[in-house]
Amino acid sequence: MQEIFDYLDALIPNPKCELNFNCDYELLIAVVLSAQTTDKRVNEVTKVLFTKYPTCGFSKYALKVIYGQIFEIIKIIYKWGFIMLFQELFYRTAYPL
Repeated sequence: MQEIFDYLDALIPNPKCELNFNCDYELLIAVVLSAQTTDKRVNEVTKVLFTKYPTCGFSKYALKVIYGQIFEIIKIIYKWGFIMLFQELFYRTAYPL
């Protein structure tokens, strides 16, 4: 396994994530969204989404408040053509954290 890591490190010495994020939770949301579209489009969505609903450092209570705004979140995500299952993404991934 180490040989693979060494090879990749030599191939791409300073890898950079193309997704924009400020914390692990935002990265998680962005990665899931990126399975549906391009990183560029995900960055457009998450810029709007996380500006309106910042999630870094939030408690479970605060995330429940955000979940109460789910229809507003759906409007933001739907505008970019994402499937409505992402409404659950915020709550179901954040709650265990």
